[in-house]
Amino acid sequence: MIEILFMQSNETIKEDELRTMLENKEPVVVLDVRPKEQREEWQIPGSLYIDTYNRLKANDPTALNGIAIPENSKVVAVCAAGKTSKIAANQLRRKGIDAYSLEGGMKAWSTPSSTDDPVMS
Repeated sequence: MIEILFMQSNETIKEDELRTMLENKEPVVVLDVRPKEQREEWQIPGSLYIDTYNRLKANDPTALNGIAIPENSKVVAVCAAGKTSKIAANQLRRKGIDAYSLEGGMKAWSTPSSTDDPVMS
């Protein structure tokens, strides 16, 4: 039981941890899996978008097939609140990719502010 709790706590990453990774230019891919309309409203600059929200919600195991992740990069999947991104991170981990979900999703990242985020400037 302790092992299961430990594994669950390592499936997500907090907003401040992701900001630090981006500021330090660590090898991380921010994978945005939200619906297109939400991404158009606001996004994390430099993030990679894949239009797979509905397929992830339907638990389609092929939803992330074909996505190219640079070797030795972590992936942080993001959605609106952190639920769909957990599905994405789980699928990526099953493929052997070091993947996490942004805890709290874009709601935790910031308020809608466009792409003027100082992290990627």
